Amino acid sequence: AGRIYLQPNGEPYEIGALMRNPDYGATLRHLGKHGPEDFYTGELAARIAADLEKNGSFVTANDLANYQLQETPPNVGTFHDYTVTSSGPPHGGATLIAILNILEGYDLQAMGHNSPDYIYTVAMAMKAAFADRNPHMADPYHEEVPVEWMISKERAQYWRDQINSGAEISAAFDVGDTPSTTHVSVVDGAGNCVALTHSLGSSSGVITPGLGFMYNNSMINFHPLPGHPNSIKPGKGRTTGMAPTIIYKDDKPVLVLGSPGATRIITSNVQVILNSLVFGMSITEAVHAARFDCQISDIRCHARIPEYVCAEVRKRHPIRRLPRSHGGFALVEAIHIDPITGQLTGAADTGTDGMALLV
Repeated sequence: AGRIYLQPNGEPYEIGALMRNPDYGATLRHLGKHGPEDFYTGELAARIAADLEKNGSFVTANDLANYQLQETPPNVGTFHDYTVTSSGPPHGGATLIAILNILEGYDLQAMGHNSPDYIYTVAMAMKAAFADRNPHMADPYHEEVPVEWMISKERAQYWRDQINSGAEISAAFDVGDTPSTTHVSVVDGAGNCVALTHSLGSSSGVITPGLGFMYNNSMINFHPLPGHPNSIKPGKGRTTGMAPTIIYKDDKPVLVLGSPGATRIITSNVQVILNSLVFGMSITEAVHAARFDCQISDIRCHARIPEYVCAEVRKRHPIRRLPRSHGGFALVEAIHIDPITGQLTGAADTGTDGMALLV
């Protein structure tokens, strides 16, 4: 891995530098010629299995041959006049929709963007949705996942009642997932939309000689103890926070977004959606606005949110300002589609090296 992804002096490549990976190019050409099945049962599979066996891995040729791709329908919800589609279990779409369901019952605009009331209310909606997610989310092909209950308007009303009463919301600890993820949002000239999130976990650092690609490290996303819906099991998929999302108004897509950033993907996507749909921000303003996150304990926020605001929030719930103004949460990549003119506007989070590009 170091031979490919590091310079000869052991340092990472600078942004914009040319990094050559001829092994990966050869692998892609091989797949183009022999088809994807070669990865599971052909020459590539044999090379992968031999290398993993040689190095003491549990993964075998039979595991590759028996792998089944599971195509799951998206979760679908509504937020005021909008239809929200996001990833199905075991990913983050249901939690994103659940948060929006709770917030649909509040006049967020009247509270004011990132005001103390707004931060507290949105943070408690986040915490409530994670209180349902953490003990229940799992691979739906191996466990019963109560998605309809989680994203129901009735469940949202229950949580609003809890929030309004000031009751403590307790979210069970979750193993979470790792932040080494990539997201791409695309809209083409014909109006086709794609929100694509892919993750290696934290990546393993392992590359089979001659193949050029790195294996994932997503076993870390399972619950380490037996008896939990997300416990390790043969053939089972692990949970993630990935929540690629497309939002529609009158059956026309108006917002395409997603992000890397572990379970903070969910809470960051929600805030960009609210910034755009509730506060009428441009997509650039919506993506670049200061954010916060709350899942199982404290609220954490960007340093751009003033201390006097945090002091008011702190009277109701613990909050910590992070020592950074950008990044630290998920890194949203989003496209807004004007429902009348069809004009496309893209924005990428300033916390890293993402970009918006017209080609």
